[in-house]
Amino acid sequence: MFGDRQATLGVKDPVPLEQGPILGSGGLGVVYETKLAGIAVAWKRTYSRRLTEWYHNEVRILAQMNTKRHKHVINLIGSYIHRQRNSTYELAILTWPVARYDLSVLLHEIDLINQWKNRDGPWEEDDLATPPTEEEKAAYENLLQLE
Repeated sequence: MFGDRQATLGVKDPVPLEQGPILGSGGLGVVYETKLAGIAVAWKRTYSRRLTEWYHNEVRILAQMNTKRHKHVINLIGSYIHRQRNSTYELAILTWPVARYDLSVLLHEIDLINQWKNRDGPWEEDDLATPPTEEEKAAYENLLQLE
């Protein structure tokens, strides 16, 4: 579907994606989780009466980021423009990977782990003088999943 990374769908064309949970929202759209070939991707959708340069710039920037790929930067899967019946356009961008949570949560969890480590002195996972709090345990489990 995204051979050239940009697809155009007509009024009668169905969107071949299933909307999952909301990952976030803002003034420029809503981001949902969806799956492509069983892999979770982020699906940013917004609606507009005009095809603005803003949308095209966002797609161009994401495509440029793909050429300078880094493991901590999202990857553009593709985008589409879907003409709606009411003379508007659905503008959508698909990216991967899907974030588990935002940077502030990650940094908070790292702080919790450091707090736990510092409280115990020299830190050994199997030899803890002070048991972790429930919040510290949860942070540790979350960080293990990212590994």
